Amino acid sequence: MLLNGKEDKETMALITIDTNIIIQALAGNANAVKSIAGKECFVSFMVVIELLSWKEINAQSTLINSFLSDCVVKDNDTSLQQAVIETRLKYGLKIPDAFLAATALNYKLPLISGDSIFKKIQELDFLFVEF
Repeated sequence: MLLNGKEDKETMALITIDTNIIIQALAGNANAVKSIAGKECFVSFMVVIELLSWKEINAQSTLINSFLSDCVVKDNDTSLQQAVIETRLKYGLKIPDAFLAATALNYKLPLISGDSIFKKIQELDFLFVEF
């Protein structure tokens, strides 16, 4: 598998995480923390945008930036754009959710989220975390 133009041999250890998991983990939610503990987090650029435009960013910006610096961040590309379009049309997701689901599907990674909307995507390796 290619990530950022290089073959990544540890891709299987990666998990795709939703914005809500990061926010809850940084707030100390035990379920969120447990869901990502010991794992390498893969995030879409859309998650970065959501986090850094979050209303609480002033109080949490250092913590959020520190967390993101330890993540693999996937920028937008043509193949991902097509996957987002197809995912959005097929499942009627909002654009940020379609980016997240398409990223996980495109790179064959599990998705961890507290948003149950992803349960309807049967081909997605999805772990729902209850807060």
